[in-house]
Amino acid sequence: MTIVADGRDPAFAPTSPIATAFRPDRGLGQVVGLLWIYATYDRVRTRVAGSASVAVAHAKQVASAERVLGLNVEHAVQQAALHVSWLAAACNVTYSTTHLVTPPLVLFVLYRRSPQRYRHWRNVFLMTLGMALLCFWLYPLAPPWLVPSSSHLVDTSATAFSIDHTPVAGWIGSASGSAGPSWAGATNSFAAMPSLHVAWAVWGSLAILPQLRRRRSRTAAALYPTVIVLAVIVTANHWVLDAAAGAALVAVAAVAVTALESLHARLLTRPHARVVV
Repeated sequence: MTIVADGRDPAFAPTSPIATAFRPDRGLGQVVGLLWIYATYDRVRTRVAGSASVAVAHAKQVASAERVLGLNVEHAVQQAALHVSWLAAACNVTYSTTHLVTPPLVLFVLYRRSPQRYRHWRNVFLMTLGMALLCFWLYPLAPPWLVPSSSHLVDTSATAFSIDHTPVAGWIGSASGSAGPSWAGATNSFAAMPSLHVAWAVWGSLAILPQLRRRRSRTAAALYPTVIVLAVIVTANHWVLDAAAGAALVAVAAVAVTALESLHARLLTRPHARVVV
């Protein structure tokens, strides 16, 4: 027997291109796994809800910080939108629906077109979920529309058209975990910091942009996070700082995943001793 040094451990080395590619027959497993993880996240998020008094106190802290920073624009933005009935309605619908479509659509496109990017951005998405749960537990925060009298912001689902007014409201509410009034009792209304609506919009834009070729598609993907920021502010479901925290969360998650992937790659390529007969 001879001990030889090799630059790659054969136990981990792929034997063919097929070994590193995502096969179509694995797609169902990916879907089932991601749905299970999201369902688990949704249950845990509901259980880490803090008390209303603490959440409102935190909201007043955020409102105070925004006044110091000159970011307290929620009231002005909402009032401007309420003078344009279709804009307030569009923001209601955008807030309630688009975040349900974006993650699965982006992951599907990446899975089909770029398995390597799919793996990376899937992991960033999962890291974002985990980090958000920690934030929701440590810092429960009431959304602006739930803070009594301090911000003079209203629940736009009560003043303009909303999915809440349609027969599918119950399904949307249970699926989205929205902080809207009709289903507020069935979810964690204080899971506002950071804004996952904004986080998922930034995540989706960064993940899908390199896969788009048409200028209109690239422009739409680039502007999508801005549209979501407008929607969460107009509907008074998030503070401006929630939106900023959502974008920052994705950045931190992406850096963490990149570091872990780099460490994993180094471990796989590190010299190992193997026995040759």
